[in-house]
This record gives sequence, structure tokens and C-alpha cells, in this order.
Amino acid sequence: QIRVKSTPPSLPPPAPPATSADLAAIRHQVEHYFSDANLQHDVFLHSKLSQAADGWIPLDTILAFPKMRAMKATAAHVQTALQTSTVVETKGHP
Repeated sequence: QIRVKSTPPSLPPPAPPATSADLAAIRHQVEHYFSDANLQHDVFLHSKLSQAADGWIPLDTILAFPKMRAMKATAAHVQTALQTSTVVETKGHP
């Protein structure tokens, strides 16, 4: 008996490293999402914050936003970008 070997599905290529300009844009966008001005009008994010007993929102929620997808932001990018933020913080990373 003989058959063609099944090949494992190919993995997507790793995300390219973010430049300092990319990280600044990501930080700015995330800080905007959590700003008082935005939360007054953003029903979705406001409801997520209200439902979160401890105030933490899954990073995947933020990464799913259209502008974050357009920036091709990854969890690592967001965590790195927010290390210098005075507005928001992340947890669960080194």
C-alpha cells in the first residue's frame, strides 16, 4: 500500500516586529478606546467594562476592533505599547 503523506496545515507567518511608530499608534488607539470622551459614546466597550467585576477586559476583545485589526496589532504589540501608558495597564505579561 502507498499514499501521499498528509502534510500538516501551514502556520501563518509570524507578525513582523512592530516599529516604535507602530507601537505609539497602538498605544494611542487603545488609550482612545478607554478615554472618558470615547466611553461616553461607545456602548459596546462601556457595557464590557460594566460587566467586568474586576475592570479587566480580555485583550482579544480589543484586538478584534477594526482599527486594531487594520494595524495588524498582536497581543505582544499591545502589551509592549502599553508599558509606557499612564492611562491603561495590562496584566498577565512579563
